[in-house]
Amino acid sequence: MDDFEKKKEKLLYPIFFEAGAGLYDSQDFEYSLKYLLFLISKATNTKIPVEETVKYLDDETKKTTGQLFNLLKKNMDLHPVMEELILESINARNILIHHYLTDNAERMSQIQNQKTIIQEIRELRKKIIKGNECLEPIIEGLAKIFDNYDVQKGKDQMKSNFLHQFGPD
Repeated sequence: MDDFEKKKEKLLYPIFFEAGAGLYDSQDFEYSLKYLLFLISKATNTKIPVEETVKYLDDETKKTTGQLFNLLKKNMDLHPVMEELILESINARNILIHHYLTDNAERMSQIQNQKTIIQEIRELRKKIIKGNECLEPIIEGLAKIFDNYDVQKGKDQMKSNFLHQFGPD
């Protein structure tokens, strides 16, 4: 790696770290929509067969996040506040995933903009996370009943596995 690449990496690492975390948040949100559709198809007489929702989960049938949201609206009565949170989450996800970095490439090359860019990405992430959080209680309840899965226990196990890698403090 030449000197330019080293300096570029040092400058951009904090931005790309935050953007990478936003990518993960976005994928987690999209998976939550897919999993909720799966659970709803098991729990109710929806027009979506369980087998089809399994294909969404396994990425055998591609759906955009907007398409998943529209399927959710067709098969579940959403409170207007919940609908708004999900839409804000989708919009923030689309900005971050599709064009935020390229739209801000020039700003990223200037160290004085770094904190502002990181804060803007964090604001997008907060919106993505809020949309996901509004789905969690529904997913947790349906998962226990129709998938025999304790979501919180799964999250706790993942955290424990992660922290275990670092040993005692």
